[in-house]
Amino acid sequence: IAGLSMGGYGALALALRHPKKFKFVGSLSGVIAAPREIENKKTTEAEKIILPSMRQAFGDVENDFRTAHDVSLLYKNVPAPSLPYIYLVIGVRDGYPTLIPRHHEFIDLLRAYDAAYEYHEPPGEHNWAFWDKEIQGVLKRMRKVLKF
Repeated sequence: IAGLSMGGYGALALALRHPKKFKFVGSLSGVIAAPREIENKKTTEAEKIILPSMRQAFGDVENDFRTAHDVSLLYKNVPAPSLPYIYLVIGVRDGYPTLIPRHHEFIDLLRAYDAAYEYHEPPGEHNWAFWDKEIQGVLKRMRKVLKF
């Protein structure tokens, strides 16, 4: 499974909630801290645009549903060898200032957990030109992980 932007978050959340169904998950420019970012008081104007839909999806206040869909917590529910292979890529000029620091936090958690993952931060922005290029790396690694 793979996705981009909010779909990158969704792919991670699905794969970590259902690790027996997925052997590989790719996230391109994923909004991986989606449930937690609702409460972030330092959001930019661009990020504020998506807050209403995030509140609709995760609720107006902190709740159990948010916790149950927080990828920074979900990985701990599965022994590291049983996690799907996690592939993360985000452009250095993504445009959403919270995304890269959240990726760094997440990969630190994965590294400490000894999860199988890889992380890339090449030049690029939060756009189709970047995703069109970077999906090739996702597909290449997916083929190796799935052995086809």
